[in-house]
Amino acid sequence: MPLRLARLLFLAGLFLPGLVFGEDGDGDGLDDDWELLYFGTLAQVADGDPDLDGLANADEELHGTDPTTIDTDQDFISDLDEVLAGTDPNASDTDGDGLSDHSESIQGTDPLNTDTDFGGVDDGTEVLVHGTNPLDSSDDRLDADGDGLSLFVENALGTSDQNPDSDGDGLEDGVENANGDAFFDFDVNGDDSYQASAGDETDPTDPDTDNDGLNDGLEILQYGTDPYNPDTDGDLLEDGVERSLIESGEYPCLDLRWPDSDHDGLLDGDEELSPLTDPCLADTDGDGIYDPVEFTDGTDPSDSSDAAVDSDGDGLSDRNEDIDGNGVVDVGETDPADVDTDGDGLSDAEERLPLTDRYQTDPTDADTDDDGLLDGNEGGVLESSLYPSAPGPEGGPSPLELDSDGDGLTDGVELGLASPQLSTSDPDATAMNVFVADLDPTSATNPLSIDSDGDGLSDGPVWSGFTEDANGNGTVDAGETDPTDPDTDDDGMDDGWEHYYSDPANCAPNSLGTLDPLNPQDASWDLQLDGDGLTALEEYSLPDGLDGQPAVARTSPCDADTDDDLLLDGTEVWSVYGTGLSSDPNAADSDGDGVPDGAEDVNLDGLWAAGEEMDPTNTDTDSDGLRDGVEDSNGDGVWELVGADEWSESADDLSNPFSSDTDGDGLRDGQEVLELGTNPRSADTDSDGLEDGLEVGLVADADPSTTTNPMAPDSDGDLLPDGIEDANKDGAIAPSECNPLDPDTDDDGLFDGQEDVDLDGLWGLLDAETDPRVADTDFGGVDDGGEVLTDGTDPLDGRDDWIADPDGDGLLNGQEWAVGTDPFDPDTDDDMISDGDEVLGSNWTVDLPPPDADADGVFDALDLDSDGDSITDLDEAGDYDLRTPPVDTDGDGVADFRDLDSDDGGLSDDLEVAEYGTDPLDPVDDQPGWLAGRVSGGPGCAASGCSVAVKPMGWSGVVLLWLVALHGLRSRRRCGIAEPSRGTDGRK
Repeated sequence: MPLRLARLLFLAGLFLPGLVFGEDGDGDGLDDDWELLYFGTLAQVADGDPDLDGLANADEELHGTDPTTIDTDQDFISDLDEVLAGTDPNASDTDGDGLSDHSESIQGTDPLNTDTDFGGVDDGTEVLVHGTNPLDSSDDRLDADGDGLSLFVENALGTSDQNPDSDGDGLEDGVENANGDAFFDFDVNGDDSYQASAGDETDPTDPDTDNDGLNDGLEILQYGTDPYNPDTDGDLLEDGVERSLIESGEYPCLDLRWPDSDHDGLLDGDEELSPLTDPCLADTDGDGIYDPVEFTDGTDPSDSSDAAVDSDGDGLSDRNEDIDGNGVVDVGETDPADVDTDGDGLSDAEERLPLTDRYQTDPTDADTDDDGLLDGNEGGVLESSLYPSAPGPEGGPSPLELDSDGDGLTDGVELGLASPQLSTSDPDATAMNVFVADLDPTSATNPLSIDSDGDGLSDGPVWSGFTEDANGNGTVDAGETDPTDPDTDDDGMDDGWEHYYSDPANCAPNSLGTLDPLNPQDASWDLQLDGDGLTALEEYSLPDGLDGQPAVARTSPCDADTDDDLLLDGTEVWSVYGTGLSSDPNAADSDGDGVPDGAEDVNLDGLWAAGEEMDPTNTDTDSDGLRDGVEDSNGDGVWELVGADEWSESADDLSNPFSSDTDGDGLRDGQEVLELGTNPRSADTDSDGLEDGLEVGLVADADPSTTTNPMAPDSDGDLLPDGIEDANKDGAIAPSECNPLDPDTDDDGLFDGQEDVDLDGLWGLLDAETDPRVADTDFGGVDDGGEVLTDGTDPLDGRDDWIADPDGDGLLNGQEWAVGTDPFDPDTDDDMISDGDEVLGSNWTVDLPPPDADADGVFDALDLDSDGDSITDLDEAGDYDLRTPPVDTDGDGVADFRDLDSDDGGLSDDLEVAEYGTDPLDPVDDQPGWLAGRVSGGPGCAASGCSVAVKPMGWSGVVLLWLVALHGLRSRRRCGIAEPSRGTDGRK
């Protein structure tokens, strides 16, 4: 049964009910069904290794591998190597990370670990999708969806790496998880409120972190509410409820950030629940008395008919002002007959209730915070007519804060008050107790800004470091900078910047000096500071761009190499690299390619030497598709190659960052690493004799449509390397070559590598091996595979091809081999009688000696005179057509060449020819009377007139002469069954 048919029948049997497999009927240690599946016979043994992969049949059965191929899963690692390494020989990608086991061996990753560097991203994703180094966990920070979070973080948080806003709340995941770590940081400082500046984060997997009905994006971006607090303003109405009341039009005035929307002193939630008051009206019934006053008085705030007496019409009832009703304004009481009891410009009701300015000040103290400013002049928009030197901040300083902006200067000093604003009606005039006079009223600072001039220094003595008005007296004293002038010494550099670099702790250890915000000369210093090629003013002015150079952040004037990348700040600012750009003196790796600028610009000259160094402003200097830092794996700027085939992470680089094709195989390094998985350091990754570019059909390929696998030395798995099969290495499959894409080029049932066993590209007579290009190497009529796998015959000896008859003489090769005839010549002895007629005509079988009619030891098929009658078989054949049977003149069943008396006339052929000259094919002339007539006087001489008894030549002599002449003239080219022609390749 043919092998392929046996396999198909077995596979079909796997799905037929009632069939039982697993039996070992022949006791050879192998399941019979397994043997039939792969070999079609039960002739295998347990310790056999037909595919020569180092795994015995028993081991192949145990591991489930294919015993007829060295690489069951076609991952270009032999089954034996996989078993020894612990990988799965039946799965090309054991760990399922997207990289085949062979590719992992090239990359140096672990085929048993999906994430070799434990960076949080699978090896396959790093190599095939992102082009990052699967051996370096630091580059697993790729942000696939551009939301600011790496794949590792997204995996840890449970967010989507394909959707920048996983929960759809209007905030990108990277905004919600602001620090980019793998944790949700909730209420970092424990104050129960969301403060982004404190590191608080919203939940990127929950659109509504506080479950108040408003998603986090709306709370942060649109409404300014607290995504941690469902009731941001504490008015007893959740933010979502308030928003719905606004949108429904029921209470359009509600403010989600203010608990008392009508500023009457009652919470919105209480008013919304109460049937008596409206959260949008401070005086619900419009009777002139504010709602909370009515509650205190015991009147109905929804009924205008029961309004209490309000003599001064300030919205406070008389009994609410004269609490004890004695008609005298006692301490703590306001005057029911005076709208503004303390004369500070605010009505008593405005001070007692939030109302317009939302402050609740003391209606009996004109300057509640004692900063020298009347309450009425704080909390609102300051009028420039009142304070001509003041900047007039909108909203004004707080009437409840002595120092509204907390900069160490009182509001009065900042606004230039040399004396407090006092009202003659102020009953206690307490401001005189704490008031600080401004010694220079002409210079005012902003009471709502801690740094009025924006120079980075606080106006007053609030910080522990250097401040401008250190003693808080409102004037610029010696040794102080001016809080109203960002550049006190007018040298072009802000006071705060100069002050920062006046501290040696903020300068490099080898700095020669520091700045002084009060010294105008230091702007031109360079050698006095760091000697980096830039003056202090130039370093300060970098954000504006120097002489057309790109704007960059300021560098340190007292550190020659601000970013510690080995390049001086001045060199970087004035550098011009291959991109036409300069490097960034504040970034050690300007292009972010993983290699410091100083390592890329090896000679530190600010110029790019093509082919010799990397470009600090180009992430991929050689444009090969790989970042410089991926190629220069250790980031030292030097191309290091320990070995093309073995890569050491610490001592070897992936590829040459100065050359787009490190190994010169015609493929860009990026193509090899990211697309093909080949080794950019080796022109022939799989060491099969074919360069990678040729194998993929991209470089000098005579036939690009036929591509081999550059990652596998044996693309078709036939045990013969691709380079041996494509002998001239031109990428095309020539008739004189094996096919590297067909494991059995000649379809003889043997893999090409099983024929060229020593893998040297030589076969046949040159190497005593079968020819993988020729199905029947010995032209014996049986394919090599049939001889090796089924018959057990020698595929290099055509004589033992028992079942074939290549010369068509009727004898099988095995029979010809037994007889000694030529299986390729139908008439071995050239007697014009086919070998088959000479052998089989005697009913011979192979278990008997071949026919030998004259018993002379020479078999008839090789004997020129088989019957020994002195007449050659050639003369007795009867004709020169091998297709006709040999002549049997007398019809006795014995052909003439074996019959001693061919005409059955009574005289043997040899006597007729040699003695009597009679015709051996005519029985008549064998008679005695006829012979007697041939002597003198006999009847045979009458006609001829002979009178003397002679012994003439006779018939046979004439015949012999004729045959000799004819034989000399005839061509050796026989008609009928001709000799098989031979081609130049030796095949029929």
